Amino acid sequence: MMLGLLSNRRLTYTTYKKAPHGFTLTEMVIIGLIVGIFAAISVPSFLGWLNRKKVDDVIAQVEGALKEAQSEAIKQGQICEVDLGVLVPNTITARVQGTSQTCLPTGPRNLEKLGVSILTNNETGIAMAFTNGTTVEFSPRGTTTTNNLLVFYRPGNTGRCLAISSGLGIVRIGDYTEIVNPNTLSASNCETSG
Repeated sequence: MMLGLLSNRRLTYTTYKKAPHGFTLTEMVIIGLIVGIFAAISVPSFLGWLNRKKVDDVIAQVEGALKEAQSEAIKQGQICEVDLGVLVPNTITARVQGTSQTCLPTGPRNLEKLGVSILTNNETGIAMAFTNGTTVEFSPRGTTTTNNLLVFYRPGNTGRCLAISSGLGIVRIGDYTEIVNPNTLSASNCETSG
């Protein structure tokens, strides 16, 4: 009985034509042009951001070392001398004046790992220049006797600055508004936010 029902029905199979998969050469060229235009617009902005980020990383390391040394000078009740990368090339170190005892319990800051060259005009990395000598001294009260301005920059560009005020020894970060010339640094070109 079941067989009779099945034989009376005519089974038909419809075939579907499958659409082609993928893109044509014209579509690929158009997509490539659009991606190229977006890349050409965004790459300079990205590179500028990346360079600024590298400079900010360096400034954070130096600021941290200065504040740590200042804190240790107060804590130990002795003068702490911070070397800005000349005594040990491209490395921020600090010691209690007249001894070999360190003022940086967390250790020296190796700026070379971050791509910094102290006192050189390095075309591929970040350079650092300063105004008043290669050391900063913090008294047992955390004060300093001289102003100092550190500028971190890529040669031929503006940069970021770190200003250390005499007296209270306040460390402030800002933007250096002129194209950096290491021989003519001016604190008036360092615009700090605080």
